[in-house]
Amino acid sequence: LALAELAEDDAVEQVCTNDAQEDALADEPMLAISFYLLTLGWTTQVIAREFFLSDLDLNRILLRLDRLGLITLYCENRLKVRVRLRPPGACSARLRDLMLAGVRSQLARSELDGAATLWSGGMVRLGPDSFERTRNRLQALVDEIVELSRHDKHLDGQQVKWFGVCAMLAPELNLEKPRADARRNAPARARPAIHQRT
Repeated sequence: LALAELAEDDAVEQVCTNDAQEDALADEPMLAISFYLLTLGWTTQVIAREFFLSDLDLNRILLRLDRLGLITLYCENRLKVRVRLRPPGACSARLRDLMLAGVRSQLARSELDGAATLWSGGMVRLGPDSFERTRNRLQALVDEIVELSRHDKHLDGQQVKWFGVCAMLAPELNLEKPRADARRNAPARARPAIHQRT
């Protein structure tokens, strides 16, 4: 029966999480981490090994996810992920605030000159079309890195490290502010004279 339900579920398109589910994840970080990893294809055994979860802790997390409607739990900890997380810009305010706090903390504490930190930067001037194309490319880059992580999920803990991934395009205040100040202080340009026909 469980196998039949799993097969039937595979044919059903996943829906997205709702505010109540996302607020519950925001309240329990380990619950959120576990669910996120399950959506990436991690098994419960690998999650328990990675975070040193006891059988009791793992069962509590899985039962909670099941009650929230995020997964369907079957016997022997087999499960089906029922929903997918909404992107940060569309999720509940509480979960979004938690994500933003994590990104800010990561940026503030990262050793940018350390050998373990990869980063690259530059200053660009973009129009609306180029901005949208950049948005899509940044998301594609993050998706590609997440896919690389899927391949490494079974590696031993001594072989891997956790990394925060943040692809960011933000207003360049070091240029925008002086430019705005200069625009305000610049003398008005003389308008070309209009010659009237007589």
